[in-house]
Amino acid sequence: MKLQNNAVALQLLRLGSAAIVVLLINLGFYLYEKETPVWVLFGLGLLTIFVGVINIIFYRLSKKQSVTKSYLTLKQSFGIFLSVSLFVLCVEFFKLLTLTDFTDSIVLFILMLLLILFDILTYFQVKKYFKR
Repeated sequence: MKLQNNAVALQLLRLGSAAIVVLLINLGFYLYEKETPVWVLFGLGLLTIFVGVINIIFYRLSKKQSVTKSYLTLKQSFGIFLSVSLFVLCVEFFKLLTLTDFTDSIVLFILMLLLILFDILTYFQVKKYFKR
């Protein structure tokens, strides 16, 4: 019972650290629009990478202690992932249309392409599980 509680706690820590990473990235975009000094953005980027590494460590620890009860199937998880990704792409596309600075538009376009690339790579990784 103790191992199962520990695995659930690790999953919650992973979820919390992933949420913190998303918030830090959002804060970074907000500060970039406000023309914050580069050293602040660099520090925020390092903090985001650090929290991301902690998330990977939590993932590896939780992989060793599996939870017997799974809340979502792989198809459901992938569907949620694609829905959130599509929402982010729509928001980025709207932002791309409203930006006046050409450099910011190019950066946002590159980020959109990276998101699409990661979606495709994720699909190829889970494709073999969908065949079952």
